[in-house]
Amino acid sequence: MEGRWETFGGESPEVFRNRVSATVDQLIADHPGERVVAVCHGGVINVALALVLELDRLLWFDPHYTSLSRMVASRTGVRSLASLNENAHLLARREHV
Repeated sequence: MEGRWETFGGESPEVFRNRVSATVDQLIADHPGERVVAVCHGGVINVALALVLELDRLLWFDPHYTSLSRMVASRTGVRSLASLNENAHLLARREHV
C-alpha cells in the first residue's frame, strides 16, 4: 500500500502501472467490438481501474475474491467503470447449496 514494492522483491509501482496499462490497451486493441474477460489478481484490478478513474493511488480498494468489476472501453482511449466489486453471484450460489 505504501509503494515500497521493490523492498519485497517486486517491481516499482510505476513499472507495474505501465505494464498493466499496456496490457489493457492491447486487449482493447486486439478485440474491437468484443466482450473480453480478464481474470487476474487484486493488484492488477486495482491498477487497471485506478487508471480508468484517474486515481494517483494504485492500490485503493480490496476486491472480494471472485468478484466482478466491469470496464467499458473504446480503442479511442475512452474508458469508464461500469461496475465495481460485484459479488451477487456469490450470494446466489450460497442460497442454492
